[in-house]
Amino acid sequence: MSSELVRAQRQAIEQRTGGALQPRVPRQVMRRIDAAVGDGLVAATRVQAAAYVTDVALVQTAMLSGQEFRLPELAGAQDPMQAAIVASRAKTLVDTFTVLARAEIANLA
Repeated sequence: MSSELVRAQRQAIEQRTGGALQPRVPRQVMRRIDAAVGDGLVAATRVQAAAYVTDVALVQTAMLSGQEFRLPELAGAQDPMQAAIVASRAKTLVDTFTVLARAEIANLA
């Protein structure tokens, strides 16, 4: 049954191409083609992952930077010295996150 199907497909191809079938591609060539396609998919996936991580890092850094400027007020820091201490701590945390995010993005390269 399957050989009849193959024969029918072959005849249909021969009719469309004027009787000239393309030669079979050697296995070694097909393996190299498959490997190249696989390498391309892996590279594209890495680029997509790096873009996603970068996007998340940018959004989170922006959000944390906004919090950094609002934190002294939210903490109820009345004294300018106390507000400066709160702001300094918040800046350290945001900067630490930014370094962490940068390292994660660099690891994807």
